[in-house]
Amino acid sequence: MRMTITDAMLPSSSPLRLNTSYFSEMIPALYKAYPDKMMEINIYAVSYPITSFSSFGAQMNVTGAVEVVVIGAETVFNLNVLLTCLGENTAIGNLDASVLQPIMK
Repeated sequence: MRMTITDAMLPSSSPLRLNTSYFSEMIPALYKAYPDKMMEINIYAVSYPITSFSSFGAQMNVTGAVEVVVIGAETVFNLNVLLTCLGENTAIGNLDASVLQPIMK
């Protein structure tokens, strides 16, 4: 599982921009090394997701990492951020298996 987020994917109305100028206050070393450069963020799983099901619903646990890439730079600026996301979903009622048949072909 891997996802890349680019500046073009952000709404034009968003104050957040994926460039080193925007992050200059939070990560001064990044801006100093790469002034006014575009960036992209890679989010990826570092292990397989763990999914469990019970009478209360479904639960998924995903552990991932974040990598910041400065476009045009020779090296990757790695933030070494480890993410653990836990999602739960509960449905009320019964699921009719015939609903799944068209997508399971």
